[in-house]
Amino acid sequence: MTDGTLRAGKACPEALEEMAERRTLAAGGGHSRFRAAYFVVAMLLVLGRALPVLSNFPGRDQGTYLTIGRSLLQGRVLYRDLWENKPPGIFYIYGLIGKAFGTRLWCVAAVDLALLLVVSWCIFHFAERYLGPAGAAVAVIVHGVWHVEAGYIFTAQPEFFQLPLIFGAYFSVAGASLRGQSRLRARHLAAGMLLGTAFWLKYNAVVFLPWLLVPYLDGRALNDHPSRLGLTVGLGDLLERMAWIILGFGSLVLGVIAYFGLEGALPALREVQFQVLPRYAAMAVEARPLPLGQWIAVRSEICLGAATLVATAVALVVARWRRDLARTAPLFTGAAAAYAATAIQMRFHGYYFATCYPFFALIWAYLALTLWELCRGAAHACACRYWRLGQVLVWLLFASILCWPVLADSGRTQVDYENLREWRSDPENFYRHHHWMYLEHIDGQLQVIHYLKANAAPADQIFLWGGHTLICYLAERPCVTRFVSNLGLMSLWAPQAWRDEAARQLRVQHPTWIVVARADALPSITFLTLSSDRYLAKRYPDLATLVREEYTPVADFSTFVVYRHIR
Repeated sequence: MTDGTLRAGKACPEALEEMAERRTLAAGGGHSRFRAAYFVVAMLLVLGRALPVLSNFPGRDQGTYLTIGRSLLQGRVLYRDLWENKPPGIFYIYGLIGKAFGTRLWCVAAVDLALLLVVSWCIFHFAERYLGPAGAAVAVIVHGVWHVEAGYIFTAQPEFFQLPLIFGAYFSVAGASLRGQSRLRARHLAAGMLLGTAFWLKYNAVVFLPWLLVPYLDGRALNDHPSRLGLTVGLGDLLERMAWIILGFGSLVLGVIAYFGLEGALPALREVQFQVLPRYAAMAVEARPLPLGQWIAVRSEICLGAATLVATAVALVVARWRRDLARTAPLFTGAAAAYAATAIQMRFHGYYFATCYPFFALIWAYLALTLWELCRGAAHACACRYWRLGQVLVWLLFASILCWPVLADSGRTQVDYENLREWRSDPENFYRHHHWMYLEHIDGQLQVIHYLKANAAPADQIFLWGGHTLICYLAERPCVTRFVSNLGLMSLWAPQAWRDEAARQLRVQHPTWIVVARADALPSITFLTLSSDRYLAKRYPDLATLVREEYTPVADFSTFVVYRHIR
């Protein structure tokens, strides 16, 4: 009896159970003779779709990562000498990027493209265990399209760097051999250290610790009534392995803290990460316009899409009906962990959901496979009844459903490649005139950079009163205070002591240049509607007096004013 006959109307619980077991074995084995073909085609499609990201401009976040990363390589210590409220990992990564590529504007986009291919490999390797190579290819393609369409804001963000580490930790646990205790312990220790590294990119990585135990869950009884969950190893063995994971995680976390302690930066780390950062998060919760649950739902719908949220619910029902919960449990639990890791941050920038994208892409892949199998079963039933028109109609329906997302993305792909062509012909002109987010002020940034390169001496220092830190990086001039960006000075959650510290240091150092930004209000972070220049005039008298008495404006580029010290 074939799967198609069963789905055509002769199914029974026992037959469904038998079909589910066969699907699990086929998918989990991943020994399809077409595996390599599926992988190569998926990766080529992702690469082809993602090439236009090379034209992405480094945004505010990426400019800050690059600027601080370069300063770290020059011997300065994060938090003590360089202020930022993010965990330290991303800055050291960008330090290496800057070391390798220098001031090439396309460097961040190139790293993002390479990272997308790495993440795509991880998705394929993970998905083929449970969906087979065909489902893995679909998941890779869906994720690749999502990442590209998300835009430059998503480019090489900490969440994206987390993904290979999280998947790597899972692979380390799932691939642990039952033979050889030392090897098994080493793999679990390595898994914990990989997750610990992800933790220092974003603290929410800790949510994935329980997910690493999924390979040891026996989900075969999930299809029973009532559902039950078992273990593939004894409870004592499971606790021992979890202990090794926690040991690896803890050793990495404590090792980084010890490093900052040896560098004398622990007080600054404690202040920024454990005193001010919680205040920042609390203000974000208080300022949300809706009750917490409704706010999470609204932001999830905006960032993930209503279709994806509905598809997840449908996939759960389908998996239950088809007795697929055993093989799909890692997909759903991974999606739940990724979603929880995003939601606990309380603040919902779009790129925070980059951690969720691979897992929800897997859910779409599962639904696509289910649709394929149902259509194949219906076509087989039509063939058994010699109803050729029915066969044609079934496959026409499947083709129309498949073509809908392809056609929807084709227009965007064409536009992206046109942008890539324009970028290749004249990168700077493309950056100046492309429709980036208005707060980036790319034209003004480039004007300031060119002015400083032409007029500033190599030893001249800069103080930037704004958030466009790419100016400091591309002008290749050192920042005079530890506040590379002014977000840590003008935000409501920033202590007055920081503003006093910056003004005091500026009076001692007397930087040659001060750059003041206009029209750059960022209330989602500062909780103020004031731009940098207006804040300077209304709320920062110490700095305003210093600029007025000791500096003179020498260039006005609409969105930026350049001041030079009166010698």
